[in-house]
Amino acid sequence: MKSLEKDYPDIEVRVYEAGVDTEYIPKYGMVSSSVLIVNESEVVSDLSKTSIRKAFQTAANSAKRA
Repeated sequence: MKSLEKDYPDIEVRVYEAGVDTEYIPKYGMVSSSVLIVNESEVVSDLSKTSIRKAFQTAANSAKRA
């Protein structure tokens, strides 16, 4: 995800590590499996490279329309 940060400068990338970071809990609740949340709205549970890139592209396209 950090490598995509260069290609998509309008998308904020934050990585939360379970057991270390807790500031995500009030916003997203407890998470029992790995998920990617793009632009605080789109949840991606299939963490393949293709799915992650598609989520970034979708978020970038949405930002352009806004």
